[in-house]
This record gives sequence, structure tokens and C-alpha cells, in this order.
Amino acid sequence: MNTIIRQATFDDIENILPMWIKLIEFHSDKNFIFKSSPDYRNKVSDDIKLIMEKPNVVFFVVEHGKKLVGFSSATVSQRPSVFVIKSKGHIGDTYVEDEFRRNGIGSKLISRTVDWLKKQGVQFVDLQVMI
Repeated sequence: MNTIIRQATFDDIENILPMWIKLIEFHSDKNFIFKSSPDYRNKVSDDIKLIMEKPNVVFFVVEHGKKLVGFSSATVSQRPSVFVIKSKGHIGDTYVEDEFRRNGIGSKLISRTVDWLKKQGVQFVDLQVMI
């Protein structure tokens, strides 16, 4: 079966939603800064849409057959004028379903995201990792 990585659309939100909830629940058990409001499940879809609407944000999805099995998000930001490197990319949320891990999909997803950031003129990329 063919696996592709492509830029997400608003039509993908409902399929990103369960993966993002898994990511939220995983992190909320590990670090207090990810503690969610009691009604977070009702808000996640709207939050994803608001984030996707920002011109400096991109979401990529991993499509395996007709099923989404992963996603990543990245943001481009400008740094203060005191720094030589003016633009920064940040890769925040990245997720691959358990049964699709350990076969290079995550690496390809990050590479695709970094490529997009470079095309936006980003000179530095940081990757958020929570363990």
C-alpha cells in the first residue's frame, strides 16, 4: 500500500483529531504543562482549525492508503532584531500511529516539514521533544 506525506487541508481535521487527542493524553500524564481542561475533547477540533488558518503554520499528514496515520505541525516566527538569524522554524506536534512506527515514517515526516520550513526562508529549526 502506498504511503504519502502531504500538506493537510481542513478536510483532514476530523482524521487528525483522534491522533492529536492521543498526543494530548500521552503528554498530560507526563508533564503538568500539558494538563488539559476537562472539556478539551470538545475544543480540539476548533483549536486545530484556528491553528491551521494561521499563515505561518503548516500541517503535514501521513496518508497510508486512504487512512491518515500521522501528522506534524510547524511554525515560522521572526526573532528579535538583536539576533543575526532572523527567522526560526519550530516543529511542535508530531505523531505517528503505533502500528506504523519503526519503519521510517516519522523521519520522512520530519524531513518533509524541515524542507517546507527551509522554503519559507527559515535559517534555524528547533524540534520540540517531550519525554
